[in-house]
Amino acid sequence: MNDGRDKATQKVEPDRLRFLTSITKMLAEATTEYERVLDMIVEQTARFLDASVVLGLLSADRASWLPMAQFTEDVVVQRALQRLLERGGIPINQALLARFAARIGQPTVAHAPFPDALRSSMNADVLATFEQIGTRSIALTPLGVVGEVLGTLTVLRVGEDARPFDDEDLDLLRGLAGHASQAIANARLVDAMRRELDEHARTRKALAASEAKALQLQRMEAIGRLAGSVAHDFNNLLSVISSYADMVHDELPEDDERRAATEEIMIASRRAAEVTRQLLAFSRQQVLQPQEIALNRVVVGLEKMLQRLLGEDIDVRTRLARDLLPCKVDASQMEQVLLQLVINARDAMPFGGRLTIETSNVHIDEAYVAEHPEATVGPHVMLSVTDSGFGMDADTVHRIFEPFTPKLASPRSGLGLSSVYGIVRQSGGSIAVESAVGKGTTMRVYLPRIEPSPSSRRGGVASLPLPSAERVLVVQPDRHLANLLRELLERANYGVHVVADEGEAILLAQQRTTHIDLLLCDLDALRMRVASFSQRLRQAWPELRTLGLASFVVSSSDVSPDIGAHVLAKPITPDALLKGVQDLFEA
Repeated sequence: MNDGRDKATQKVEPDRLRFLTSITKMLAEATTEYERVLDMIVEQTARFLDASVVLGLLSADRASWLPMAQFTEDVVVQRALQRLLERGGIPINQALLARFAARIGQPTVAHAPFPDALRSSMNADVLATFEQIGTRSIALTPLGVVGEVLGTLTVLRVGEDARPFDDEDLDLLRGLAGHASQAIANARLVDAMRRELDEHARTRKALAASEAKALQLQRMEAIGRLAGSVAHDFNNLLSVISSYADMVHDELPEDDERRAATEEIMIASRRAAEVTRQLLAFSRQQVLQPQEIALNRVVVGLEKMLQRLLGEDIDVRTRLARDLLPCKVDASQMEQVLLQLVINARDAMPFGGRLTIETSNVHIDEAYVAEHPEATVGPHVMLSVTDSGFGMDADTVHRIFEPFTPKLASPRSGLGLSSVYGIVRQSGGSIAVESAVGKGTTMRVYLPRIEPSPSSRRGGVASLPLPSAERVLVVQPDRHLANLLRELLERANYGVHVVADEGEAILLAQQRTTHIDLLLCDLDALRMRVASFSQRLRQAWPELRTLGLASFVVSSSDVSPDIGAHVLAKPITPDALLKGVQDLFEA
């Protein structure tokens, strides 16, 4: 009898040694891959012990077990264990942690029905799951190194016919626990070192990028000083050339052929003077006349010119912040900035496209300044121009504001974007470019914003045509007046839908294909009372506001209560119309 037992023990011992040797080799090879080490421990333990395995690791705050991996071929058991793992961390108290620290590498075995001591120390969810899947025997081994607990290796045998864990199994778990603990500790160390190296690499990359931007700024500063010096000297020469040309021109008889030559000299002098002005703008040495303005006024004031400049092939859209705060800049110079940005966008879209001009209040934080050293922390006003053109590669973006940059320069002087850069920087702002080949370009100008003065609060900032997400339904049979109303409202960036009479308006409401916020109707032309008309429209648009146009005194019986005094007398003026619409939306 004893001989048979000894033979069985002799057979098991080589198998256990071969297993431990093979898993030690595998774990050593997988040390650099943390997740692979965990999966390997679980799978090899489950295979050799013919059991289900759950590996839990101690959380960073040492307050819970974080189930990391589980293995079983039984689908029912697998799903139950997976649900347990998905619940996240399992709370653990310090007393139990201390007991685990004292028993690192020593398995604890319990067989069903589980004793009260195990029930009282085990998490209720875990115990319920183990009982639900019909656990026959549990072997729990604390894992750790040098007295530090890393986690637990829990091995389960499930089913009534399952063999309970015996001494041979426990010997194997003891040997495995040491190898697994060391492999986990090594893998964690390698993983931490890799993360630290990655962080160092990111830091070095960010530092290199910051140094490159700082060098670029220094380069731009040096070029700017040189350009300013050249411009001043060139202005002196131009003064002499143009003055003498003018004097000679005045002294020559009207029929003298040389007058044409002197006129060409004066024309060339004026063109050269424009180049010097751009050089001075780039070098930030021009004389500015800053004043408190809202950038929305710059955009609106140039809107018609920009449309003519861009042509019909380019769709121009504006998104102007309603609450845009003012900034202190030279208005004429900001017009030049916007014109140059738009011209640059146009040149990038020779076959047409979409151009968007946007304004907004922004706050520049320290993270942005770290990436853009020329910027400053604080509240700013942003003006951006976005095109759907060819876009630029990173090298071109890096050099975009240098004078005479190929393909980006003004056809006349090569200083268009350079002067934009100088104006913005001299105004205390910064400019950023975002572009990629084939994906268009966005140029954002940031200018320090200021609190509006009392005069500007009383003045025209509020009456400025501002953008809106609201849509206006215009009911107007007169085509010329309808076109006027559409143009005025669209210039103020309201969405506009025009119909000829109330029948078309009601049909539009029944179709419910668009949303309308305000009804602008001609009370002189309505065939039905505005009260019943607006009531029918509110079936589709419950929050509809109504504004009427009338050339006569409207009686109370003709006007719904919600209109009241919201009637504009014809002939209307643009200011009165926009103020009436804005007042209704702000009411």
